[in-house]
Amino acid sequence: KDQDGGFVSGPHNIAANDDCWIAYNAAVIGNAHISGKAFVGDSAVIKDNAKVTGRARVDSSACVYENAFVTDSAIVTDNTRVYGKAIIRDNAKLFDGTRVWDKAIVGGYTRLYGYSTVHGQAYLADLYHTQGKYDKDIYEPIPAVDINPAPKPW
Repeated sequence: KDQDGGFVSGPHNIAANDDCWIAYNAAVIGNAHISGKAFVGDSAVIKDNAKVTGRARVDSSACVYENAFVTDSAIVTDNTRVYGKAIIRDNAKLFDGTRVWDKAIVGGYTRLYGYSTVHGQAYLADLYHTQGKYDKDIYEPIPAVDINPAPKPW
C-alpha cells in the first residue's frame, strides 16, 4: 500500500474489499476485473471481459483478454497471451510467448513455454516443462467450468 497503482477504466475493474493489486505500469481496462489476491504488473494488460482471481499473477508484458479467466495460483508471464474463453487455473505457469485461446483449459502443474500454442477444446493438466502445439484434435475436451459459480449455502 502507499504506492501508486496501475491504470483502470473505473472502480468496476478491481474488487474493493480484496487484496488484489495492479502495479504502476500495468492496466485493467474495459470490463475486465481482478479480485482476491491477484496481482497484475510489469506492463501486463487485462482487458475486455477477462477476469483474474484467487492468487493468480499476470506480469511481464502478458495480456489476458476477451473472456479469458486466470485463477487459483496460476502465473501468466513473459509476453504470453490468453484470450477467447480460455481458462488458466491451479498452479499452471505459462511463459516465453505461449498462446492459449478458444475454450482451452490449462491447469494442474503444467508449465508451457517456447511459444507453445493451446487452443480448441484442449485440456492440459500436469504437463511439466512442455513446449509444442496442442489443439482439440489431440486432447479430449472436459466439461465446461463455471467461472461465476453460485455461492455455497454454508
